[in-house]
Amino acid sequence: MLRPVAWRRPPPPDIRILRNPEIIPQPATTPPEQRRAAWFHLLVFSLLFFLPLGQLAATGSEQRAQAEAARRAVQLATSIAASGERSAFLTNSVQAAHTADIQAAVRTTMALETTTARDTQPELEVANAETAVAAQLRRMAEHMGRIPSHADGGIDPATITALGAEPEQWPAMRVEQNRQADLAEQAGNRALLLAAATAIGVVAEYLMAAAISAGRRRWLYWPAGAAAVSVVLAAAAFI
Repeated sequence: MLRPVAWRRPPPPDIRILRNPEIIPQPATTPPEQRRAAWFHLLVFSLLFFLPLGQLAATGSEQRAQAEAARRAVQLATSIAASGERSAFLTNSVQAAHTADIQAAVRTTMALETTTARDTQPELEVANAETAVAAQLRRMAEHMGRIPSHADGGIDPATITALGAEPEQWPAMRVEQNRQADLAEQAGNRALLLAAATAIGVVAEYLMAAAISAGRRRWLYWPAGAAAVSVVLAAAAFI
């Protein structure tokens, strides 16, 4: 079927072989009066070859964008939760240190107002101890509530990023997530249009085969119209 006409063997007797509708159109080996139809058939065949490739590419882009949007959503939610927990821990720890410091100051004031020296000295010692504890609590809170870095070692980079996220960064992260979601939607629409173009291209191929088998030129208008619709849908997919 793909060989030139001069090289083809004659069909055996009593066996009917369909030669006109070729799998891959061969305009170079087609008779001159049918060459235009063969070129058009080759165009329709090319649509059926390239449109599924575009559909696969669009589907892959959609899946990648959806995965990236989901990853951004998880990253945003994790950053909000982790950063909130770190900030809450730091605030509560510093508040506890301030409370201990205030208690030490109150105890010192009460001890100084005591008229009995025997009661003053123990109270001052307790107040000094509470002041030292408050300072230690403050240092622990600042150290444990700080944003970790890679120099600390043993901390996952994703954890460092989540704990270090500031509220000012959340809108940008949300914008990026929405952008990836929009890209996924656009790729899905593109894949849908290319799928429709491929389906109409298949119809054009059937109509083309019917027109070639019947040998009627007027029937070529039907596959031409179907191919035009397929091309328009494919062009709309990339606009």
